[in-house]
Amino acid sequence: MQERAIPHLLTSEQDVVVLAQTGTGKTGAFGLPLLEDIDPGQRGVQALVLAPRASCACRSPATSKGSPST
Repeated sequence: MQERAIPHLLTSEQDVVVLAQTGTGKTGAFGLPLLEDIDPGQRGVQALVLAPRASCACRSPATSKGSPST
């Protein structure tokens, strides 16, 4: 999953929708390219992650370093 998604996400401005089973690496596939575009020197919102369920939302901050937890 990540092999196919990450290169596309790093080089394209197109939206991407991925449907895959639990444990296939979707969080990493979207989170890693997202972190590439974050500028630590810039203040303010640089990314927005929407999660369909609370279980996904709780897992996302733990996966990406430096993100605030709520």
